[in-house]
Amino acid sequence: MGTYKANVFNIKSYLTDKQEKDEYLYLTVNLLSLMANTTADYLIGDGIEVSIDNEQAQKKWSEIAHANNFDQLVYNIALMNGIYGYAILRARKDQDQEIVLEEIPYDYYYPQVEGLFLGEEPRVIYLISKVNETVNTQVQSKAKIQSYTKLDNGKRLIEYGLFKVSLDGSQYTLEQELAPAEELDFLNIYRFDNRKTSNKYLWISDYCDVLDLLEEVNDRFTQISVQFIKHLNSKLSLPEWVSALLQNKEKKIQNLEVFVHRPGEQPAQYIENHNSLIPEAQNYIDKVLKLIGAITQIPISFFWFEEAGGAEKVEALRIRLTKFLKKIQRKQKILELMLIKLVKQTLTFAGIEGEFTVDIKFSDAMLKDLQQNTQMYIDLYNTSLVSQHTAIANIFNRDDEMVKKELKRINDEQDEKLKKQQALSPSSDTNGNNWSKQKQPGIKNGSDTPAPDKQ
Repeated sequence: MGTYKANVFNIKSYLTDKQEKDEYLYLTVNLLSLMANTTADYLIGDGIEVSIDNEQAQKKWSEIAHANNFDQLVYNIALMNGIYGYAILRARKDQDQEIVLEEIPYDYYYPQVEGLFLGEEPRVIYLISKVNETVNTQVQSKAKIQSYTKLDNGKRLIEYGLFKVSLDGSQYTLEQELAPAEELDFLNIYRFDNRKTSNKYLWISDYCDVLDLLEEVNDRFTQISVQFIKHLNSKLSLPEWVSALLQNKEKKIQNLEVFVHRPGEQPAQYIENHNSLIPEAQNYIDKVLKLIGAITQIPISFFWFEEAGGAEKVEALRIRLTKFLKKIQRKQKILELMLIKLVKQTLTFAGIEGEFTVDIKFSDAMLKDLQQNTQMYIDLYNTSLVSQHTAIANIFNRDDEMVKKELKRINDEQDEKLKKQQALSPSSDTNGNNWSKQKQPGIKNGSDTPAPDKQ
């Protein structure tokens, strides 16, 4: 970020005469990283839940997800989307024919987009990683290239080789095949996009519209810091007779910045610098941060400590973060479509046959008021708007298997409680009705005393 506007204006060129010192003095506050992490945290929350209506497919996917730390991969996707605008995952098989899901660095991905018409997908996709080799004390630039070419029958031809790269980087010459060519029925590279403009094939970062403002914040922070460095560093005023001490290398005071005054001369005085631009710069930074928050739809309270006060109610917090949460929902829907495609094709790649449906559920990163949430589902259950199963699942955020176990425990506890009640009342029937206290013909007040004859 420190050199983004170097050709136009950069405050570093006005600090000192030495470039190295300028680099030390310049402050870079990485707000971009803070915003990207915040968005990813709310987007993924505690992780995602993948539900498949096929028991064999569900079991296989659980094995694949666990082996590849899938939750961490998805979080990295959300993070890279915010920073670079897109992220790449690849599904492949290792030497043991086990499924491997891996993240591809964004700068390895080169789709061939020249000549594409609106809505067309690139026929060739390159994954390029450049390496340097030293041959006879000379460094040669080479590149490992894996190409995915779409054939007329719809399949993908995968080729992998080592190429020599010309000095200007425009020519690639095949030197060695690193793996035999193979065909796949589908493209096993998945690009997760952030947001797109009509004139660009690759999608763009959330923060490309605020890079100038982020640079402005860094410049102003540097300006304030330099004021303290220039004007608030103390110096010492010493008599001339101590100059001999200053030349003595065994004394530690030799490194002090001092003023020397002769006998009879007025000692140097410290002159304070009152720069009114410092508080003005601080106010300006606050305004720029608010503008960045408005453009990116990220609440500015995420940029610093919350102000002191009472705990904010969950519903009040949701209202305050409405725009940000809507943005998160849009991102989740975009992410969901590609995740479903990834899961389906990966399971097919793993040998799972037949039709099945994949459902992706994102966790809610917002805190919940458990008491209020519970009371809401109690009211819905009492009015027959939701089942007991749905209420438990949503209150405690549990999957179907856990809810079934919980319902069974509840029913077992109720049956046990009913048995204890029946044991305490032997004359009760199976419905808990106690007939011993009810009036019967010829019995007064439930006793054995015969009823008197009416005269």
